[in-house]
Amino acid sequence: MVERSVTIAGISTKELVTKDFATEPNEESLRQAAHRMAQKLAGSLALVTCKEPLRSNLSSHLRQFLNEQGFTEVLSLVSLLRPMFMYFYSRWHQTKLFSYLSRII
Repeated sequence: MVERSVTIAGISTKELVTKDFATEPNEESLRQAAHRMAQKLAGSLALVTCKEPLRSNLSSHLRQFLNEQGFTEVLSLVSLLRPMFMYFYSRWHQTKLFSYLSRII
């Protein structure tokens, strides 16, 4: 996944920097901008790509471990409370995003 993110970031960076710095006479400035952009894009892409599979794997391994240890009541409680938690988390996240956007716009 990381290799794929780096490849996509490299291609995107090349296209964007070539277009944005077409009239830039300083080659070192172009190189530094390209390096920073590639780092940020690759990091963001890797995070977005890995986040959901990591959460899913962690959740299933935790459920399996709790089940093996005899915590079946906890598992049923978690499955009951999860939709409610996700609802409140999404509402909090939207409010936080709205508050951030209202400060910068």
